[in-house]
Amino acid sequence: MAVLTNITVGTDQLEIFKPDIENYLFEGQTDFSDQITAAKEEVYSEIKLQEQGNYPTSTDAQLVTILANIKDYSDTKPLQRYVSLISVALIMAGNGLLDESNYFRDMASRLRLQYYIDSDEDGVADSSENSIVNQAPFFGR
Repeated sequence: MAVLTNITVGTDQLEIFKPDIENYLFEGQTDFSDQITAAKEEVYSEIKLQEQGNYPTSTDAQLVTILANIKDYSDTKPLQRYVSLISVALIMAGNGLLDESNYFRDMASRLRLQYYIDSDEDGVADSSENSIVNQAPFFGR
């Protein structure tokens, strides 16, 4: 099942965080679609876990239907950035660069996972549709 289909991530978005990302393609690989799909599935799982608390009486099938309308904010694209960082982390891990992978996961964890569930499918984030998955607070300078 395809998840987060309203969120578009490609090599251009990955290059924002890792300009030489194409150097990490495996032989015969033409793009990072597998890693991007895996990142979307991981992020979707995080969102689904959070939203189960917001829809406690919904069945799993009902929740999947609700989450099919997850959208990103058009101006800042926080969800696209989050998926991009997780994608880069997966690419680095796949290439055996665990320290770099952890670095990109850490960058993602510092972002607030923001999105909206467009329940009325009007393409506009109404105040009742806003969702923020609160990450662990970051204390530091």
